[in-house]
Amino acid sequence: MVASDGGIFTMCGARYFGSMGGSKLNSPMVAIAANVAGAGYWTVAADGGVISYGGAPFLGSTGSQTLDAPVVGIAVRY
Repeated sequence: MVASDGGIFTMCGARYFGSMGGSKLNSPMVAIAANVAGAGYWTVAADGGVISYGGAPFLGSTGSQTLDAPVVGIAVRY
């Protein structure tokens, strides 16, 4: 689970790979998704900023672009 301030909370045996909790964010975090191997995750902020952790590769972000609407979720394509 990801909190709006970037804090990550693990449960049910999920591994912790880091968080942005305590860091200054430009926009609140809105969603988290695990990579297919379970060895990392991505978080996304309302402004489109994506942060990767663990074995989840960074594949890009729209955090520096002006969006028509805020981001509300993230999905992994397997």
